[in-house]
Amino acid sequence: MKSLPDRENGVQTNEPTFDSRASEILETIGDGFCAIDRDSRIVYVNSRAAEMWGSTPKKMTNGLFWDWSPKVIGTAADKLLRRAIVSGSRAACETFSPIRGLWLWVRVCPISGGLTGIYWRDISDRKSAEGALRDSEERFRRVFEQNPLGMATADLDGRFREVNPALCQMLGYTAEQLTRLSYLDIVHPDDREECARQGRAAAAGATLHLQLEERFVRRTGDPVWVKIDVCPIRGKDGRVLYTLGIIENIDERRQVEDVLQQANELLEQRIEERTLQLSASQARLQAHFNNSPDWLTLFRATTDGMFVCEDLNPATERAYGLKRD
Repeated sequence: MKSLPDRENGVQTNEPTFDSRASEILETIGDGFCAIDRDSRIVYVNSRAAEMWGSTPKKMTNGLFWDWSPKVIGTAADKLLRRAIVSGSRAACETFSPIRGLWLWVRVCPISGGLTGIYWRDISDRKSAEGALRDSEERFRRVFEQNPLGMATADLDGRFREVNPALCQMLGYTAEQLTRLSYLDIVHPDDREECARQGRAAAAGATLHLQLEERFVRRTGDPVWVKIDVCPIRGKDGRVLYTLGIIENIDERRQVEDVLQQANELLEQRIEERTLQLSASQARLQAHFNNSPDWLTLFRATTDGMFVCEDLNPATERAYGLKRD
């Protein structure tokens, strides 16, 4: 900062101004900046700041800052910045400019020569991304809470982080009770070893999608068959943060399958028994045919009225004195 010569008297004045080198730097930073004096008059404003305010540096310089600030900041931010400027302290805030349609990050700080620097950055893209993320999270929250299927997230140690109402209803626990448990605590002892092995693989990111059927144990101690779809949820760096599971109650289906399985096993048993009985009957009939002293011959009638000998027993062979063939 330097004093300017008084053009009429040839003496130095104390009116602050910006060094040309500082101006060159501030023109290249890509963010808005202005400097105001103790009377809140704009001493310097760069092109980016003027652009954000919809004006030009020439029009804004020597103007009163408060004549421009309502176009940029809202009521809460306005009060915060006024206090900082008056007290010579530092302050920062985020605010929306409805006129320009921009979200801005604004910072106030005292600088040399009794001036105050006001710096602001366009954060509209970041705010838009944050809004999209909030919308996405809200949609997921609604799906999570309202889904008729059980849903849960678990940390890498297997402890529940969140559970939805459908899973609580399925198992007879409250959400608070379930989030004090590990998912292995509700798995049937006979299925626990395989579930633990698969869970470790999902937590390590070794599988993109895991699907299995197993038994959970309700709070009452009763088992319930469930189908589980598990996938790892990763952060931006690719590391697995936690796992998401979708749980479907398939108890009725498994009961029907068990009944059908039992029926099939019974039918197979009956068929096997009947086959053995038929085989025994055929063996007895063949033994009688071969050992009978009577002449026994089997004939097949042809379509033209002929009778063709199909078989004959040893007694018939002896009677004819001919071999069977």
